[in-house]
Amino acid sequence: MATIVKKFTATSTFSDGGEITEFSAADFAKFQPADFALITTLQASTLTAEYLATLKAASIPSLVKVLTKIPSDALTGIIPAAMVSLPLTTLTSDQLPVLTAGQIGALTSTQIATLTTKQLAFLAPEQLGAISAKSLAGLNIANLKGDLISNLPLEQFPFLTSTQVGLLTAAQLTTLDAEHLNALTVGTIKAPGNIAGLKVALLVSDNISKLLPEQETRITYPVRARFTSLPSRLIRTCSPQIVTFITLFIHQT
Repeated sequence: MATIVKKFTATSTFSDGGEITEFSAADFAKFQPADFALITTLQASTLTAEYLATLKAASIPSLVKVLTKIPSDALTGIIPAAMVSLPLTTLTSDQLPVLTAGQIGALTSTQIATLTTKQLAFLAPEQLGAISAKSLAGLNIANLKGDLISNLPLEQFPFLTSTQVGLLTAAQLTTLDAEHLNALTVGTIKAPGNIAGLKVALLVSDNISKLLPEQETRITYPVRARFTSLPSRLIRTCSPQIVTFITLFIHQT
């Protein structure tokens, strides 16, 4: 049963064209899960940013069934603190592009992990750049298919984990320029990308670190031949990220 003072029904109305009818934003702020469950898709389509600004994180899951019907511009009203409960998988191609930097910066790694290839394509580079360093670890790098990886801002590359970089494909790496390739790091250790698709000539020598002995011995001559543009001493000095890539390449050859 609804818990607000006024009884909310399928015919109740929210603000329309600036005119407050039955239920104001202040009334909406008092809604409980039982009240949200009564909202119809038609009613949801009339909600504005003013209404959504009153939502708390605990309230958002109760709106899942009508979330796609809420106007895109209304979603900008959700405060960052409440974004942790927003199910990204339900957002449409019209809704995702309107999310603000503040809202995206509040998303968790678990939420970021749910973004599909199609959804990631709807996000602008500025939005991808707003993902916090901590939450970026949840990004499924495989979903940035093809040149979508180039939409990830340069400043985000140093925060990719060795696991994420290890999952980059040759197709993804061939779309990256020297600046992006040389921005890949693990902590403060510079690390270039996947050997299978790596443009070795684009790498700077300072971006080569130590290769683990047990993996160095597994590199065959054909693989080493790919590194003829680098001094021999650098062929044997690769970071944790490049170690992962060399291993993957060896298994593929």
